[in-house]
Amino acid sequence: MSAAQSPDEDARWDDIVANYGDRPTVEDAWTRPEPAPAPRPPQQDTRAPVRTEPEWWEREPEPFVPPTPPPIPRTSPVRTASWVFVIGGPLVLVALAIFRVALPTSVVLIAIAATLASFGHLLWTASPAPREPWDDGSQV
Repeated sequence: MSAAQSPDEDARWDDIVANYGDRPTVEDAWTRPEPAPAPRPPQQDTRAPVRTEPEWWEREPEPFVPPTPPPIPRTSPVRTASWVFVIGGPLVLVALAIFRVALPTSVVLIAIAATLASFGHLLWTASPAPREPWDDGSQV
């Protein structure tokens, strides 16, 4: 007996337990026969219809095929030679200076004159206006 419970309280608990009633019996679930399943009424088919084509968000995007580019513009042989001299002349002179190859002064002066003349020719034959003044950059 605990110190918190009085003898009167213990007697009341005993009375409650004695008059609680019969103990329930638990039936064994394995021995009970299972009831037969009730027949189901026929149901309508509520499934969604079968789709033959995917929705727009399920489709694979079509691959981007860029248009064929225009052909590379052809230039005159004089203009091509001018570009070769403008770019190649200084490169040859620098390479000769790096490798300390001595050339006659007349050959060096002719190379410098050819470079300047080619640059002047490219400036003289350049178009004064842009090819497409309405062009706003790249296009997608």
